[in-house]
Amino acid sequence: NKDNQFSLSSYNLAIAYFNEDLIEESKEVLEGLRKSDPDFSDGEIHLAYIYFKQGKLKEAEDSILNVLK
Repeated sequence: NKDNQFSLSSYNLAIAYFNEDLIEESKEVLEGLRKSDPDFSDGEIHLAYIYFKQGKLKEAEDSILNVLK
């Protein structure tokens, strides 16, 4: 459906940004994806990884816990 396509497109854009070392851009897309589709766990997991790499351990933990809910 249209919502799933949007979520997947957003996730793919975030991964493309990440692969080009555009980490902040990737994080912004993933945070937007979290708001528009909170059940899209792949995005949340990747966001947790970005937070972890940035030393934002509380945010990383919260993202992982969101996936486990």
